[in-house]
Amino acid sequence: MIQFSVLLHTPLGERSGSLEIHVNGDRLNGILHILNRSEPFSGRIDADGNCCFKGQLVTLTRTIPYQANGQLTKDAIELTLTGDTRQYRLTGVAV
Repeated sequence: MIQFSVLLHTPLGERSGSLEIHVNGDRLNGILHILNRSEPFSGRIDADGNCCFKGQLVTLTRTIPYQANGQLTKDAIELTLTGDTRQYRLTGVAV
């Protein structure tokens, strides 16, 4: 398991949280702890650290399904989360 301290960059500002990722071969899964919620996700990763996975963000007013694409290393993560009408950047460092 790799744990990251993350920032979700939104139009209303940055939101901090954490991300736990388990990698098993070319598959990954984990939990995103952000916006006072913990939501699971699952997807794939290649040998170069390029990853994509699906999950959901739950806000006070709605649930936003997303597809995440980006780069994962043992030290950092950089993702673009594509939701229903917006894209959000998620960055983080390993803890």
